[in-house]
Amino acid sequence: MGKFKHQFVKVGFTNCYLLECKDGYLQIDTGYPKDYSKYKQRLKKKYNIEINEIAHLILTHHHDDHAGFAANLLEESKASLIVHENALKRLKLGLSEIKSRPLNRRVRFVFGFFNKFHEFQYPPVIPYDNVKRLKGSQDNHEVLRDIGLEGVIIHTPGHTEDGISIILDDGSVFPGDNAMNAWYFNILGLQKRPLFIQDLNLIFESWKQYVNLKGKRIYPAHGKDFSIELLSKKLSKFKPDSILYS
Repeated sequence: MGKFKHQFVKVGFTNCYLLECKDGYLQIDTGYPKDYSKYKQRLKKKYNIEINEIAHLILTHHHDDHAGFAANLLEESKASLIVHENALKRLKLGLSEIKSRPLNRRVRFVFGFFNKFHEFQYPPVIPYDNVKRLKGSQDNHEVLRDIGLEGVIIHTPGHTEDGISIILDDGSVFPGDNAMNAWYFNILGLQKRPLFIQDLNLIFESWKQYVNLKGKRIYPAHGKDFSIELLSKKLSKFKPDSILYS
């Protein structure tokens, strides 16, 4: 089983993960547009990594807290872009879709205030020649292998239609927003579930895939990493027909 070294830079709400690959670093997600300067400073100070060492950027989905400064990063680093094909339309608009709904009443109440002051927009990410479009629901082994990493990228909708997750052979799972673990979410009753969903059953299906693909540790975009066993316990608790607003 392969061993991979990865770091992360936390900017605002989001963890931006960096995986060493054969031609530099693969970065998973970005933060809000306003966080780009802070991100560069922390990247240099914490790891002594320059922007031009980011060779590849993968976006787990198109929301503004994940793709916010993607356009700036791609322009400055000349990195390749890896996304699911369902993300392309929204990335070109620089706009988060509005199909997702709050997980429960508490999330609806709290984020009702947030939504009044937040526009969910970011600099458009215009696809160019150096982009890998992931299609359908198939596993993508060759994408990571081509850059010197062993693992798979799988389509994991449920939070958004374009959601993807990365599972490395060492058991590291990067689920984007399909699993969350920030301490301040405890009062909202998430229990590792996303704040916003399109299909909760698809979220649970993605959790099952993480287990079946021998995931060991979850590295969420929001919150601290945690053991896969915690997701397994939640799967045994939640039923497929769980009431949404509980």
